Amino acid sequence: MLIYLNGKLVKKEEAKISVFDHAFLYGDGVFDTLRTYNKKILKLDMHINRLFKSARIIGFNIPITKEEMKDAIKQTVEANNSAAVSEFRIRVTVSRGEGDIALVAECKPNIVVQVTELKKSASEIYERGVSVITVKLERPLPEAKTTNCMMQVVAKEKANLVNAYEALLVNNENEVTEGATTNVFIVRYADGKSNLKTKVITPNKDVLEGVTRYIVVELIKDLQKENIEVDGKNIELELRQIKKDELYSADEIFITSTTPELVPVILVDDKFIGNKKPGKVWKLLSEEFGKYRDKYD
Repeated sequence: MLIYLNGKLVKKEEAKISVFDHAFLYGDGVFDTLRTYNKKILKLDMHINRLFKSARIIGFNIPITKEEMKDAIKQTVEANNSAAVSEFRIRVTVSRGEGDIALVAECKPNIVVQVTELKKSASEIYERGVSVITVKLERPLPEAKTTNCMMQVVAKEKANLVNAYEALLVNNENEVTEGATTNVFIVRYADGKSNLKTKVITPNKDVLEGVTRYIVVELIKDLQKENIEVDGKNIELELRQIKKDELYSADEIFITSTTPELVPVILVDDKFIGNKKPGKVWKLLSEEFGKYRDKYD
């Protein structure tokens, strides 16, 4: 395996960062995770824009241009390409860099691009759905994807202890913001009374705007424009905060992220959701995402 490190491709065992790097000392850096489809990177520009935005939010400049970053990623994928690997998972990390042991110091950022083989998610999670838990935690600087992942680590550890697939973060206002590594959507079916349309709801405040989330939101908007119906009812997108209690009364829940795409949730805090199986809106959106993905060039 070859790793991109500050402009050079080096062997895994030669890729080393100083113990004085501020990402090691303080979690002071940014990263992004990408994946390939047919060896092509989906939404590369959007991932790069988010990486640079994250760096701006925490107050440092990435020392290469966006085009140079894209070239570095493509170069790393190509250098590791082989017939034995069907798809890649790509991790781009930019640390603030090596400096004095002080919260604020003069540093030169380090840029690392790593690729690993992308393993397919188990078909079982899509066929049966997954369980999740809620955890009272808030991620600092939620709009930035930083290397300070302690809140996500704690949340994931809590999920692992009860064999849950994911942990959903709940803030001090008792609002669900996002998952430890995912974005969350809930679905409320039309009831013919106060709710005349089937609503798909996702938080839009204090969250990292996931690339898969963005695509799904755009797909829902397209379905709205085309008046596509589910069980004779139109779909409507709502971007707003979700109260924790709304999870338990939702007709469907699904979570999104780059690698597994759209994952149906059937259990939250040991409470079954809807009809206890992956729902029809999730199925429709998964199919639409598949069409989008397959035609992507």
